[in-house]
Amino acid sequence: MARIGLNLLSMVALLLGGSALGGAFAAEVNVVLVDAKEGKVSLQGGGAYLLPANLPSSTVSATAEISQRQAAFRPGTLLIQAGTEVVFSNEDDFNHHVYSFSEVKSFDLELFEKGAAPKIVFDKAGEVAIGCNIHDWMAGFIKVVDTPYIAQSDDGDWRFSNIPPGEYQVYLWHPRLSKKDRQPQSLVVKDTPVELHFRLSKKLLPKIEQKAPSVDWFEEDY
Repeated sequence: MARIGLNLLSMVALLLGGSALGGAFAAEVNVVLVDAKEGKVSLQGGGAYLLPANLPSSTVSATAEISQRQAAFRPGTLLIQAGTEVVFSNEDDFNHHVYSFSEVKSFDLELFEKGAAPKIVFDKAGEVAIGCNIHDWMAGFIKVVDTPYIAQSDDGDWRFSNIPPGEYQVYLWHPRLSKKDRQPQSLVVKDTPVELHFRLSKKLLPKIEQKAPSVDWFEEDY
C-alpha cells in the first residue's frame, strides 16, 4: 500500500508540475476536407491554419520559395506566416518579371534572368495574387496569416503537432475553395488528439492552369 500511495503522489506531483509550466502539454490536431459522404477530398497545395484566441507577439524569421520553372510558379499556392521572406528563384533559361497589385503586398520584380532569386518580405496578413508580366498564363497565390500554426498538403489532410491547449479558429485556404468553404470552425484543444472535418458545401472551383497558349512561345527572345 505504501508503494501504491507513493506512486500516486508522484503522478500527482508530475501532473501539477506540468500544469505549472504552462505549455508542457500539447496535442495533435488533424484537419480533413471531406465531401457530403465523408470521403476525403484531395486538394493540391491546399492549406490549413489555426488562429489562437490569444497569440503572443513574436518576431518571425522564416524563408519560403516560389520557383519559376517551365514558365509556371512552383508551387502555385503558398501559405506563410506574416514576416516570412519569399525567394522568387528563376530556374528557366529565359527572363521573368514577377509582380503583384494586391493591397496586402504590391511589388514589381522587373526582368531577372536564370539563377537570379529576388526576395520579398510579406509582413501583412491577407491574400496576394502574383503574375508574370511576360508570361500572362502564369498565376500564383500567397496566403499570409498571423499564426505559426500552418500546414500545406495535396491530399486534403493537414496534421499539426505540439499544439498548446486553448481556443482556436481553424481555417482552410485555397483559391479553389468557395467563400463559404473558407469559413472557420471553432476548436478547443486540450491534451488529447483531435480531428476536425470540413465538409464541402459545393464542388471545388475550376483549376487554375498555368499553361502556355502555344507550343512555340519559348522561341521568343526575352
